[in-house]
This record gives sequence, structure tokens and C-alpha cells, in this order.
Amino acid sequence: VDLYKPIDKVWCAWDARLAYPLGNFRSEIAQDEYKGGRNNEKFKQVYENVDELKSMLTDMGVQNIFPYRMEADDLMAWLSDNVDGESVIVSSDKDMLQLVNDYVTVYNPMAKKEYTVSNFEKMTCFATPKDYFWFRCFTGDKSDNIPGIPRFGNKKYLKVAPDKAPE
Repeated sequence: VDLYKPIDKVWCAWDARLAYPLGNFRSEIAQDEYKGGRNNEKFKQVYENVDELKSMLTDMGVQNIFPYRMEADDLMAWLSDNVDGESVIVSSDKDMLQLVNDYVTVYNPMAKKEYTVSNFEKMTCFATPKDYFWFRCFTGDKSDNIPGIPRFGNKKYLKVAPDKAPE
């Protein structure tokens, strides 16, 4: 907030399910393999104070929003398409990079890096966010335990789309 000085709204998207006990639809499709490799113990301490954090955010005027059966990522994608004017997504999740466009900037607070249309290629080695999206479709996403096409890594992607993959 201090960095971007928003003049309108600030939202905080959470992965908490409003449709509990229904799970994330991706987990159902992937038969619990989706994000299956994550160590939940590692994040246990992070979530111990989440209710207090949500309350503090509300007191500061931040609107907490929750998905029904989706994820916070899905909410941010929806907001980036449906909120008028310029938006900044603050996240260290590389999946958010595909949302960069003329009106959406992604700021990674951990790396202190800002991704825009004008610097996207310099920052990622991909010409456009759409190129990045396709690269991830072909090669998978290890952090979410989503396999790519078997034996289809960076080198093979370079053969298919030589002008669209990182060096």
C-alpha cells in the first residue's frame, strides 16, 4: 500500500474455502495429486495467526475475499479481468506473471521486483505473458505437482517455440 498508494480498493485473496467441506475442484480432478508434494507442516506456523491477520486487514480497510471452490489465484485472475483501471497484484507466486497486461502489474515483495508489459521480456526472458503461460502448460508446475508433457522440458520447448523460451 505504501509503495503503490492505491486510491480505490485493496483486496486480500485467501485460499480458504467457503464451500467447506467441498474441496478444491482441481484436487478432485487430479485425485489429490494436485499440490500433493507440499510439506504442510512447513506452513503450519504461518496459518496459526491467520484469523487475527484477517481481522487486522479488515480494520485497515482491506477487503478479504474468498473463493467458493477455487483458489486465491483464480480470484486474482478474475479481478484482473474485471476491475476497471490499473491494478497491482502483490504475490511471489510465479503463476501470477501470466496476468500481466497493459493494466495489470505484478509485484513480487520477496524479490522486490515489478513485472510490467514493458519489462516482461527483460525480467522473464519470455516475450509476453502468454508465451510464459504456454511454456508452463508444456513443462508443468513442480510447485503445484502438475506434470508437464513427459520428456518435454526447456530444450524441447525451444525446438517447438524457439523465440518464446528462456535461454
